[in-house]
Amino acid sequence: MTEDPYSDLVAELEHFAHCISAAGALPLAGLMLSDGLDPHVRASYLELIVGPRRERLRRIFAAGRAAGDLTADADVEIAASFLTGSWYSFHVAGRATPRTGRAGSLTWCGCHAPSADSRDDERLLMSVSPSPPRSAPWSRGLRVSFRPAIGDAGRVTTFELFFDLVYVFAFTQVSAFMVEGHNAQALLQGLVVLGLLWWTWVGFAWVANRAPADQPVMIVGMSVAMAAVFVIALAIPESFAAAEGAPTAALVLALAYTVVRLVHVALYALSAGEDVALRRQIIVFLGGAMIPSVAALVIGAVIGGQAQLWIWLGALAYDLLVTRLSSRSGGGWGLHSPSHWAERHGLVVILALGESIVAIGVAVAREPISASVIIGAVLALLLSILLWWTYFTRFAPWGESELERRSEGRQVVMARDVYSYGHAAIVAGVIIAALGIEEAMAHVADSEPFGWFGAIALMAGAACVIATIAISAWVSATPRAGAVAIPAVVMVVLIPLAQAVAPLPALAIAASALAVTAAIVALVQRTQAPQQRD
Repeated sequence: MTEDPYSDLVAELEHFAHCISAAGALPLAGLMLSDGLDPHVRASYLELIVGPRRERLRRIFAAGRAAGDLTADADVEIAASFLTGSWYSFHVAGRATPRTGRAGSLTWCGCHAPSADSRDDERLLMSVSPSPPRSAPWSRGLRVSFRPAIGDAGRVTTFELFFDLVYVFAFTQVSAFMVEGHNAQALLQGLVVLGLLWWTWVGFAWVANRAPADQPVMIVGMSVAMAAVFVIALAIPESFAAAEGAPTAALVLALAYTVVRLVHVALYALSAGEDVALRRQIIVFLGGAMIPSVAALVIGAVIGGQAQLWIWLGALAYDLLVTRLSSRSGGGWGLHSPSHWAERHGLVVILALGESIVAIGVAVAREPISASVIIGAVLALLLSILLWWTYFTRFAPWGESELERRSEGRQVVMARDVYSYGHAAIVAGVIIAALGIEEAMAHVADSEPFGWFGAIALMAGAACVIATIAISAWVSATPRAGAVAIPAVVMVVLIPLAQAVAPLPALAIAASALAVTAAIVALVQRTQAPQQRD
């Protein structure tokens, strides 16, 4: 036990949830209640399984009373029965099992003694409020100790927004790198680097969902990671330029990436505390996925030349695949705040969309104003607005609602598949579309054909965003999700037409296809209520 009884309670409940969610655990518990069971077997089960857990809960509540956090007459037996019994009752009723943080908060509040500091009471009330204010913090001020998030009231902290700013520069560097190369190889190289950047960002999104980012140890760790990501961004322009035997920028990028990953694992290990399942998952992740992939990146950087691209691509694919396979049912990972998770990913999509707007200005900033520039800028801006509309009017609220409804294990699976992996395609699609926008705006007054490079980037990038949204909704059994994918197919089919016309008509074609997508999304919203699924 620690000096914080409430944190001990949450940790104990997380351990209970992990054990009772294991295959066969709930049927075994039901068997122990059957009338025909041998009394000696039941007695052994109570002595070895039930008794020790209830005793730990008694000690935690006793520590809370001793510290003055709980009232002296708090009924420990009823509280312990409520905490563990709620799992069984929800399961029998066929409902999603309660989140451990929320169940713990409700019970703790029921036994809570009024505090001299009203802010402590407010924090507990916030943790059980079904609709907390958007600006409500997870923590009050900076803490010296490392503590996990409490309850499910967390929203994105200002330091997380500050942390994301370094990725704005990194995304810009990736886009500029692909524009400079202007061929399929440069596009693939840029996507590999973007994948590495995304994997670092996702890692810290998971950590900050478990522990508030506005406490000292998180601020220090994430600041170190920010510096390393900035170094990665600085190295991007020359990351594939060196010949064999001169891999300077590539090696700098690989080493900076290693620093980011090590900081991420260190913070995650600190946040794990007494969570045995999470500590085990981190060890599997570290040894099975991270170390081999990071080593391959360094080796590829040292070798250089054409081999570097394929080694880096293989390292990234290996990391993604092994991480996915090692957590097929959620593994030991946990999602503490669905609202924070959904908001966090929505904000990074906003950052990527910002890159598409910057691309408009970068391409024509030094061009004299003209009708073609104005029309092109309006069409390009309309593309960004329609991408925003497609994501935020349907997908974003659906994703958060779906996460809220799911039980803990299924929450983690959705957070991993739809967000950690699916949003990689969404962000990549937005940035590639921004590349196409910049290419079109740079030649917006030309009458020559747009060309394959710009047409593929513009049309396929936007199609990737739409298709990923449609697939994510479809795998979650959202009604009429397939209808949203139709414009994505149409945009891919129209690539030959877009490359054959001038850049301005190509922008008009892309904007028209996205307008159809927005109309379909609006129609789905009006005609079909979201289908609930356990």
